[in-house]
Amino acid sequence: MGYDRLPRTCDKLRFFGAAGPKKELDKALVESVEFAPLLNMKNSPLMTIFLALLAISAVLSLIFFWKYNSRLGELRGLQFQVNQINQKGVVINQMMNDVLEYSKRTTNRDIDRLLETFGVTNRPPAK
Repeated sequence: MGYDRLPRTCDKLRFFGAAGPKKELDKALVESVEFAPLLNMKNSPLMTIFLALLAISAVLSLIFFWKYNSRLGELRGLQFQVNQINQKGVVINQMMNDVLEYSKRTTNRDIDRLLETFGVTNRPPAK
């Protein structure tokens, strides 16, 4: 039975050509496979260019991140100021409406002259 397998394996080795390529496989990878000069990353200037582009991209990313954060803080501060201004405007409008109601009910007409300086009156618009 052991003799039956021996000839078959020898035939397979001869068929696939195992005797010749064995020498090729024993060589180092650099010796057996030759790359084009641009694909050899060890000594290629292309690798240096890629590393420089990567470094530039990283630095620009940091700069943009810093600018974004600083502008975001400024935006939040401005939004706070806008909210304060809007709230003051609402309070002023409420006060003006209260003064108009007061001027309708009072007999003192000095307040009407004061309202006219601000462009607010009780009088109906002219026809």
